[in-house]
Order: sequence, then structure tokens, then C-alpha cells
Amino acid sequence: MFYYPVLPTVLVNGSEGIGTGWSTSIPAYNPLDLIKWVKNRLEKKEETNLMPWSRGFSGRIEKG
Repeated sequence: MFYYPVLPTVLVNGSEGIGTGWSTSIPAYNPLDLIKWVKNRLEKKEETNLMPWSRGFSGRIEKG
């Protein structure tokens, strides 16, 4: 038996670290936005860009 997550949990929680000489920084994303993105991808509809998200943050996020 295998468990396949419905959402990519690394995108919900975010991740940062170094492994085998490569550094990584993956921001967290809103689970509701991820659900829409996955549904659109499965139905082969136009995908939207995901923006990083943090609960309670009310500031502005700019693409760098």
C-alpha cells in the first residue's frame, strides 16, 4: 500500500537547506491556491502563477 499526497507538501510547508552540496529555498504557498493549480494542471487548463504565502502576513510580495 502506498500513500500519494493530494498536494505537494513541500510547497505547502516550504523548505530550506543544503543537501549534497546544493542549497535550496522553496517558499510556502497557500494550500487553496495549490488546490486550484493542481486541478487546472490535471484538467489541462491554463495554469496560474503561484505567489508565496504566509498566514497573517498583510504586506506586499514583489517578484524579484
